[in-house]
Amino acid sequence: MKRVLAVIFLGAALAWPAVTAQLRGPAASMSKRAPASRYQAGREVTLEGTVASIVTDPSMGLPAGVHLMLNTSAGAVDAHLGNLALRGANAVVVNTGDKVKVVGVMTGVAGRGVLLVRTLQDGLSFYRIRSDRGFLVRRFATGPLGAAKAKG
Repeated sequence: MKRVLAVIFLGAALAWPAVTAQLRGPAASMSKRAPASRYQAGREVTLEGTVASIVTDPSMGLPAGVHLMLNTSAGAVDAHLGNLALRGANAVVVNTGDKVKVVGVMTGVAGRGVLLVRTLQDGLSFYRIRSDRGFLVRRFATGPLGAAKAKG
Protein backbone atom coordinates (compact mmCIF):
# COMPACT_ATOMS: atom_id res chain seq x y z
CA MET A 1 0.00 0.00 0.00
CA LYS A 2 2.83 2.40 0.87
CA ARG A 3 4.48 1.65 -2.45
CA VAL A 4 1.25 2.44 -4.36
CA LEU A 5 0.85 5.76 -2.51
CA ALA A 6 4.49 6.62 -3.21
CA VAL A 7 4.00 5.99 -6.96
CA ILE A 8 0.82 8.08 -7.01
CA PHE A 9 2.53 10.92 -5.14
CA LEU A 10 5.56 10.81 -7.48
CA GLY A 11 3.30 10.85 -10.56
CA ALA A 12 1.32 13.79 -9.24
CA ALA A 13 4.50 15.72 -8.44
CA LEU A 14 5.89 15.15 -11.94
CA ALA A 15 2.61 16.10 -13.65
CA TRP A 16 1.94 19.22 -11.53
CA PRO A 17 3.84 21.77 -13.71
CA ALA A 18 2.02 20.65 -16.88
CA VAL A 19 -1.38 20.71 -15.19
CA THR A 20 -0.91 24.18 -13.70
CA ALA A 21 0.36 25.58 -17.02
CA GLN A 22 -2.79 24.37 -18.75
CA LEU A 23 -5.00 25.84 -16.03
CA ARG A 24 -3.33 29.25 -16.33
CA GLY A 25 -3.83 29.26 -20.10
CA PRO A 26 -1.53 30.17 -22.98
CA ALA A 27 -1.18 33.87 -22.09
CA ALA A 28 0.23 33.12 -18.63
CA SER A 29 2.70 30.52 -19.88
CA MET A 30 3.72 32.87 -22.72
CA SER A 31 4.46 35.78 -20.40
CA LYS A 32 6.69 33.62 -18.17
CA ARG A 33 8.69 32.31 -21.11
CA ALA A 34 11.81 34.40 -21.58
CA PRO A 35 11.77 36.29 -24.89
CA ALA A 36 15.47 35.36 -25.11
CA SER A 37 14.41 31.76 -25.77
CA ARG A 38 12.78 33.03 -28.97
CA TYR A 39 15.82 35.03 -30.08
CA GLN A 40 17.57 33.55 -33.11
CA ALA A 41 20.40 35.86 -34.17
CA GLY A 42 20.41 34.37 -37.67
CA ARG A 43 16.94 35.88 -38.23
CA GLU A 44 17.86 39.46 -37.27
CA VAL A 45 16.37 42.29 -39.30
CA THR A 46 17.18 45.98 -39.44
CA LEU A 47 14.27 48.43 -39.59
CA GLU A 48 14.11 52.20 -39.80
CA GLY A 49 11.03 54.12 -38.83
CA THR A 50 9.37 56.84 -36.82
CA VAL A 51 8.21 56.37 -33.22
CA ALA A 52 4.40 56.63 -33.35
CA SER A 53 3.90 55.92 -29.63
CA ILE A 54 5.63 54.61 -26.52
CA VAL A 55 3.72 51.96 -24.57
CA THR A 56 4.80 51.28 -20.99
CA ASP A 57 1.83 49.07 -19.98
CA PRO A 58 1.35 46.54 -22.80
CA SER A 59 -1.71 44.39 -23.44
CA MET A 60 -2.18 41.09 -21.61
CA GLY A 61 -0.02 38.32 -23.07
CA LEU A 62 2.63 40.61 -24.53
CA PRO A 63 6.11 40.79 -22.98
CA ALA A 64 6.24 43.20 -20.03
CA GLY A 65 8.15 46.43 -20.46
CA VAL A 66 8.47 49.23 -22.94
CA HIS A 67 7.16 48.83 -26.48
CA LEU A 68 7.83 51.36 -29.23
CA MET A 69 5.15 51.46 -31.90
CA LEU A 70 7.07 52.25 -35.07
CA ASN A 71 5.83 53.38 -38.47
CA THR A 72 8.15 51.80 -41.04
CA SER A 73 8.05 51.51 -44.82
CA ALA A 74 6.78 47.93 -44.28
CA GLY A 75 3.97 49.07 -41.95
CA ALA A 76 3.46 49.34 -38.20
CA VAL A 77 5.88 47.40 -35.95
CA ASP A 78 5.73 46.68 -32.19
CA ALA A 79 9.34 46.94 -30.98
CA HIS A 80 9.97 45.50 -27.49
CA LEU A 81 12.72 47.16 -25.40
CA GLY A 82 12.24 45.29 -22.12
CA ASN A 83 11.36 46.51 -18.65
CA LEU A 84 14.55 48.45 -17.83
CA ALA A 85 14.87 50.58 -20.95
CA LEU A 86 13.49 53.83 -19.53
CA ARG A 87 15.04 53.48 -16.05
CA GLY A 88 18.38 54.37 -14.52
CA ALA A 89 21.30 56.58 -15.40
CA ASN A 90 21.70 55.14 -18.92
CA ALA A 91 18.01 55.07 -19.78
CA VAL A 92 16.97 55.08 -23.41
CA VAL A 93 15.99 58.59 -24.48
CA VAL A 94 13.41 58.39 -27.23
CA ASN A 95 10.34 60.50 -28.00
CA THR A 96 7.30 60.25 -30.21
CA GLY A 97 8.23 61.46 -33.68
CA ASP A 98 11.91 60.43 -33.42
CA LYS A 99 13.42 58.56 -36.35
CA VAL A 100 15.08 55.36 -35.15
CA LYS A 101 16.96 52.38 -36.51
CA VAL A 102 16.42 49.05 -34.70
CA VAL A 103 18.02 45.64 -35.07
CA GLY A 104 16.26 42.60 -33.69
CA VAL A 105 14.28 39.43 -34.31
CA MET A 106 10.58 39.28 -35.17
CA THR A 107 8.60 36.74 -33.17
CA GLY A 108 4.97 35.91 -32.61
CA VAL A 109 3.56 36.72 -29.17
CA ALA A 110 -0.14 36.55 -28.27
CA GLY A 111 -1.06 36.32 -31.92
CA ARG A 112 0.91 39.47 -32.82
CA GLY A 113 4.28 40.12 -34.35
CA VAL A 114 6.75 41.67 -31.91
CA LEU A 115 10.29 42.79 -32.71
CA LEU A 116 12.67 41.84 -29.88
CA VAL A 117 15.07 44.77 -30.19
CA ARG A 118 18.80 44.07 -29.72
CA THR A 119 20.07 47.54 -30.64
CA LEU A 120 18.42 50.93 -31.08
CA GLN A 121 19.93 53.96 -32.75
CA ASP A 122 18.34 57.39 -32.38
CA GLY A 123 20.29 60.08 -34.20
CA LEU A 124 23.80 59.86 -32.78
CA SER A 125 22.83 57.82 -29.70
CA PHE A 126 23.25 54.04 -29.70
CA TYR A 127 21.66 51.67 -27.17
CA ARG A 128 22.40 47.98 -26.70
CA ILE A 129 19.15 46.52 -25.35
CA ARG A 130 19.89 42.78 -25.63
CA SER A 131 22.95 40.58 -25.81
CA ASP A 132 23.77 38.70 -29.00
CA ARG A 133 21.77 35.78 -27.55
CA GLY A 134 18.70 37.94 -26.87
CA PHE A 135 19.01 38.44 -23.11
CA LEU A 136 18.13 41.90 -21.82
CA VAL A 137 21.16 43.83 -20.55
CA ARG A 138 20.98 45.82 -17.33
CA ARG A 139 23.29 48.66 -18.31
CA PHE A 140 22.72 49.95 -21.78
CA ALA A 141 25.79 50.74 -23.84
CA THR A 142 25.10 54.30 -24.86
CA GLY A 143 26.88 57.22 -26.35
CA PRO A 144 27.95 58.57 -29.71
CA LEU A 145 27.55 56.05 -32.50
CA GLY A 146 31.30 55.81 -33.14
CA ALA A 147 32.04 54.98 -29.48
CA ALA A 148 29.31 52.34 -29.40
CA LYS A 149 30.72 50.60 -32.45
CA ALA A 150 34.14 50.51 -30.81
CA LYS A 151 32.65 48.75 -27.75
CA GLY A 152 31.39 45.93 -29.99
